[in-house]
Amino acid sequence: MKSKYIAGALALLLIVASNLAAQLVAGSPEDALYGQIESAGSAGERLELALQFEREFPESPVKVQILTMIMNLYNQQQDADNAVAYAEKALAADDDNVEALIALTYNLALSREDIPAAIEYGQRAVATINTMRGEEPPAGYTPEAWTQYLDSLGTSASSYLNYAETIR
Repeated sequence: MKSKYIAGALALLLIVASNLAAQLVAGSPEDALYGQIESAGSAGERLELALQFEREFPESPVKVQILTMIMNLYNQQQDADNAVAYAEKALAADDDNVEALIALTYNLALSREDIPAAIEYGQRAVATINTMRGEEPPAGYTPEAWTQYLDSLGTSASSYLNYAETIR
């Protein structure tokens, strides 16, 4: 179940990466560091560079995407505490961040630390995904790829919400 979420999140990062770089000033130090993140050979290296990016460029136009990337990398490493911390940061920067909502649902339900919050985040994720289905696909997505991405997110969100509700 978690692997589907991680695979979907990583696929999103690959699809969106070129659009994110377009938001940065070409040749700037910010753009150069982002390029290093994209070409990093391992998840550990990508995480170190993304954390550096967050420190050096706290007001970047790609801040939400960097926070989400860090969250996903911590999830990959099964570091729930840091994944939750970065999901909360990503959600504070964008209260409709579906990936952060799903990560919070998953991690809080799995740890059983705050089941009511896990359920609330899961409900928000499902509602946000349903709203996104009525919107135009963002740049870089075909309608089919957008639908597939939303289906993947919807499956994860519903599964984690169901799990949280089951253990309540």
